[in-house]
Amino acid sequence: EDYLMELIDRSLVVVFTKKSNGGIKTCCIHDLLRDLCLRKAREENFLRQIYWYEQVSSISSSIPISNKQCHLGIHSDYVRLKPRALQVRSFLSFGSFLPFSSYLSNLPRQHISFVCQTFKLLRVLTILVDHHSFFPKEIEQLIYLRYLEFRACEVDLQSPISKLWNLETLIINRSWRRLILPNDIWKMVKLRHLYTSEFIKPPRVPDDGYPFILSN
Repeated sequence: EDYLMELIDRSLVVVFTKKSNGGIKTCCIHDLLRDLCLRKAREENFLRQIYWYEQVSSISSSIPISNKQCHLGIHSDYVRLKPRALQVRSFLSFGSFLPFSSYLSNLPRQHISFVCQTFKLLRVLTILVDHHSFFPKEIEQLIYLRYLEFRACEVDLQSPISKLWNLETLIINRSWRRLILPNDIWKMVKLRHLYTSEFIKPPRVPDDGYPFILSN
């Protein structure tokens, strides 16, 4: 918070909205500063963003991604080209954006499965999928996940989600089916934040049988 206030005092960051208690809720920055940050992040292999106009061919090497890349943001259907960036910790996909159109198609299930199988070191994952898709079982392979967000998808949490034992934040927005939390969610001892866009009844706390009970 001290670092943020210093940036605000220097007019590098502008307060956009405030909380009811007067605290800072959201901020914004100038386009020039944003471009500078993105360029520096790319030079330092911290963040790589891919847009539709960068996808010039169907050859994956046409847009090289460093194996040292930490954060990857995709604003196109570049996932179809099977990119390789083994050190990626954060992955955000915004679907297939068509130029000169407001149409946003969602990431197909097979590509989500590819992401889960390829980026095993992911710690942050946010993917928008269409309402006809179930989130793939391969998500259980991402044991290093700290943050997981589902958007507008059919989420089946009856699979052993407790395998994501490092997960701290779970967000489920606009699920197209009735959401039922499995009993083994109480085994996720590191889970601190659970947010859903609909009211849900938490599962019954087991009387015994679980050596670790969620207490965060």
